[in-house]
Parts: sequence; C-alpha cells; structure tokens
Amino acid sequence: MPLRRSNVTIASRVMLPIYPLFAAGVGVSFVATPLERLVATPSLRYAQDLVGLRAWGVGYLLVAALLTGALLAGSRRAYSFGLAVMALWLGAYAVMVLCSAFTGASSWSAWAWPAFIAAACWATLLSLFSRET
Repeated sequence: MPLRRSNVTIASRVMLPIYPLFAAGVGVSFVATPLERLVATPSLRYAQDLVGLRAWGVGYLLVAALLTGALLAGSRRAYSFGLAVMALWLGAYAVMVLCSAFTGASSWSAWAWPAFIAAACWATLLSLFSRET
C-alpha cells in the first residue's frame, strides 16, 4: 500500500515529512558546525570521543535522504525501513547520551529527547505496518 493521504493516519500525514526534516537538521548541524564549537558541549565531546560527530551527522543525513526518497516515491515499505533505521540511530544516540551522564558530561535527562523521537518513529512505524487509515 503506498503512502497516500487516503491510506495513512492524520498523525502520520503530519509526521512523515517532519522526520526527514529533523534528521537533516541534526545531520547538517553535526557536519557543518565547526568541531571546536560542537565539542565545547561536554556531551557532544563525549560523542566525538566515542564515535565522532561527523559520523553521527552523516548517519542522520543518510536517514534523511532515505526517508525523503521514500516519501517522494510514496513507498510505504521504504519509508518503514527508513523509520526503523532512524529509530535505531536515535536509540543508539540516546544510549550514548545516557552513558555520558554517568561521566558527568550531560544531564540525566539529556537522553530523553532522542529517546522520545525514537519512540515516535517506532509508533509511526507500527501505524504504517498495521495499515491504519
């Protein structure tokens, strides 16, 4: 079933274009912002030491490209795959931020925003799988 207005929920119609915009915004930020400015934030310094902020940024950009392509093609299957990837990517980022809290590099609540968005991706994915309209 394609991604069309007639066969997705209202919530999905609102969120489907927002997910790639969010991923692109974070990706561009991590790739284009000077590294010394990013690592001035302790939790981002932790992320830089762990994986590298440019790698996180490229990952977000790849997810944004996948979601955008799937949305333009109207492919429910491809968009669902992209949402699963985004949920996992944000879940990994949330775990990384939570780990940084144990070192004192971030607050104990900093993990909540990526975890919340990962959960929203998962909820939308479940809605698309169930073919809710």
